[in-house]
Amino acid sequence: MMVINSLGQKTGYDPSVGQVVQQIPNSVYVRDELEDDLTGAPPTETIHIAEISQPPQGTYQIIISGLQLAAYSLSSRIFAQDGSPEPDVIVTGIAGPGSSSSFLYSAKPRARLKFGRDCRSNLSEHVGRHR
Repeated sequence: MMVINSLGQKTGYDPSVGQVVQQIPNSVYVRDELEDDLTGAPPTETIHIAEISQPPQGTYQIIISGLQLAAYSLSSRIFAQDGSPEPDVIVTGIAGPGSSSSFLYSAKPRARLKFGRDCRSNLSEHVGRHR
């Protein structure tokens, strides 16, 4: 997941170089995976979070890049300047190796923008839950 502001600054994971970038002021990007504590099996789910505190007004592009065949959900959590939350927006899809999906968000001055990506490599589990 990569977030790009209207100045071209980026925060997120850049798959072309295999590195995390945090160029947007007051931003942070984290990725979390957990292996199974009992069996030691590798993670089947990865969570990506990009958060921007005090983001300026402008258009933000959110890019979801596929590294493997997996279902994903992209959620946005927006907080007004007074700290009150606005309604969440959730988009779901399926990404494959080399695929890319892009979403635009037009931001007014806010206290905080938070974008999260939940990625599941077990597609049959995802499809079964969303029927």
